[in-house]
Amino acid sequence: MKYCYLLSRSSKDLLCISPFSDPLKVLDWQEDEALTVYSATTLTQDEKDVLYTTLYKEIDRGVDRWVQDTRYLPRLFLGGLVFLLTYFIFSLAVRDPLPMIDELLIAGAATVIAVNVMSRRDRKSSLALKQRLTLKNRVGEAVYDLDDELKCVEHYLYELSQVDPIDLAESISQDEITFPCSLKEGNLVEFAHLYLTWVKYNRKQFLPLLRALERINHDSARQNSFSARLLKLSMNGTLDLPMFALAHVLSK
Repeated sequence: MKYCYLLSRSSKDLLCISPFSDPLKVLDWQEDEALTVYSATTLTQDEKDVLYTTLYKEIDRGVDRWVQDTRYLPRLFLGGLVFLLTYFIFSLAVRDPLPMIDELLIAGAATVIAVNVMSRRDRKSSLALKQRLTLKNRVGEAVYDLDDELKCVEHYLYELSQVDPIDLAESISQDEITFPCSLKEGNLVEFAHLYLTWVKYNRKQFLPLLRALERINHDSARQNSFSARLLKLSMNGTLDLPMFALAHVLSK
């Protein structure tokens, strides 16, 4: 069974926490596995469109990654062959005052172009097309269900959004925020795992901050410095403090 969670935030885009955030996991979707989409309220057609768009993009990214990994050795071999042929052709046919330099540059450029052409061809291959269509068709067969536990998460994010950014940044740096929902059982156990995976691939700026937060301990000077850093990132629009706070409490 695959699970997908949709979070609705006031004045924010619908947040889709899917099992395909990790491109390496997309092709792990077995034929007998159903996809269940959980939300706190009944989805509108517009929200379903957002869901489909997100999942389709993640499937495309996963299939592209799978194709690149599958065709890596052939591309490596052909790229090396293009480099050698180009180098020897220009070495024998072109005389220049700087032996090897021009030939290496030309051969390198030809190799890069050839590898890019092969990559684009592989992504548009019939096998890749079949994989994309198969997985996207199965998204259309998803089962929708309501989950009251997601209301707890949405309310938590809403409450954090109402806190003054200065106070929220200080609470995060001092490790004073708590998560009101139970993570010992129920759908939130899987949600927490998928959310942290989603952060890894979609909010990469969170990762160094989470690692830095782990090293602060109870040093007041470092806590003040870190809270100032969080506030600055929040004020210039590069950090969503409630989302970061959620990542912090779920990672503990």
